[in-house]
Amino acid sequence: MSASVVSVISRFLEEYLSSTPQRLKLLDAYLLYILLTGALQFAQQITRQRGFPRKLSL
Repeated sequence: MSASVVSVISRFLEEYLSSTPQRLKLLDAYLLYILLTGALQFAQQITRQRGFPRKLSL
């Protein structure tokens, strides 16, 4: 099963790199950057044990 998963991912990357316009690749890279930045910020909040979102004091 893992060989088929690897072949699917390999084929996807080949098709993506060969047929996707450069501007769309740039947009995808920017969206990936935003996703990773958000995930890192979320992980940082969790490890600081402050909770996310912060509790509001009313």
